[in-house]
Amino acid sequence: MITYESDLHQARIKVFGIGGGGGNTVNCLARKKVRGVNMYLLNTDKQALSVSQVPNKIGLGQSLTKGLGAGANPQIGREAALESEGVIKNMMQGSDLLFLAVGMGGGTGTGASPEVARIAREEGILTVAVVTLPFSFEGKRRMATALEGLERLKEYVDTSIIIENQKIMPLICKSSTMGESFEIVDNVLCRAVMAITDLITKPGLINLDFADLRSVLKEGGSAFMVTGAASGRERAKKAAALAIQSPLMMRNSLEGARRIIINISGNSEMTLEEVDEAASLVHKKADEECHIIVGAVIDEYLGDEIRVTVIATEFNDELEEAHHPIGISHGGSLKASLYTETILSQKLPSTVKTLYESSTGKKFVAQESNLDCPAYLRKKREMMDKSQY
Repeated sequence: MITYESDLHQARIKVFGIGGGGGNTVNCLARKKVRGVNMYLLNTDKQALSVSQVPNKIGLGQSLTKGLGAGANPQIGREAALESEGVIKNMMQGSDLLFLAVGMGGGTGTGASPEVARIAREEGILTVAVVTLPFSFEGKRRMATALEGLERLKEYVDTSIIIENQKIMPLICKSSTMGESFEIVDNVLCRAVMAITDLITKPGLINLDFADLRSVLKEGGSAFMVTGAASGRERAKKAAALAIQSPLMMRNSLEGARRIIINISGNSEMTLEEVDEAASLVHKKADEECHIIVGAVIDEYLGDEIRVTVIATEFNDELEEAHHPIGISHGGSLKASLYTETILSQKLPSTVKTLYESSTGKKFVAQESNLDCPAYLRKKREMMDKSQY
């Protein structure tokens, strides 16, 4: 039997939600009760901080803004971060891995996040930015502001995961409310953080440790990251195929990546052959000289499902100009678990029946016409419909 002295040597992970959009991501992580992660909110808006259940909060630039926000002015956001630099530095002390969750285009997130990243770099902390860019309807000016802030942020972070909100539109059914739609956006950002933290917080048969993760994320640049999930026959191959060809990807191949992590998760029935099948498929799509690390995790929560997560960094300069958003794809029989909340709106062949399982354990077969909406939104509506009678 292997015993461990203590948890003192586990990687210390912190997530900073900066501004309104980043704060929503941290609130989402808190609701999901993600383990092994300390969460913090940083905002110039005192009201936004007061309504959150996250205990660790930093009111940025209180002398400057009086807690009233940055007024969509990135310069105010930057100056607020500079005013609070000492507090920010104290909050990130002891971190091995720091996530910065930011919605670009506004004042606080756009202006403050590069300064927070600068402080982290000066402290020698491995830093990953999970960033969203505005929807098209928000206008060209806001997009220009977002891109300018993103370029400044990328100067200081090791790796950036860039999610374009407009690419998430296929996940949103036409009848979704604004609140439901932005909940989907928040969930996509949560998945980006959780896909990485799970690699080192969950023990594996083929174990990935923090040193492995650091070797891929350190100075990684713009990252490509996708999780594919499938069940049933050839589930490993299907999951791996989805992990390298998500409809949300700006790039349709791993060509040009110099570093890749492959993490394969399944229940205790997952075979070594399935791990080999999934890893081999990703290997075939990667460059021959690419440094690839493979991990395998047993997770009974997945049931019959296998998940394959691919994280690729350090792309050739020719490809580095593009943005690479995260995608979360599904194939085969799907459960309404962490990942099926973002099922893509796509028509399935008539011979395919998709089985969902609610949080109560009740199973039902989803009709093809009902798959235009994410599962959890559809269930909310069904409950509301029933309550009206």
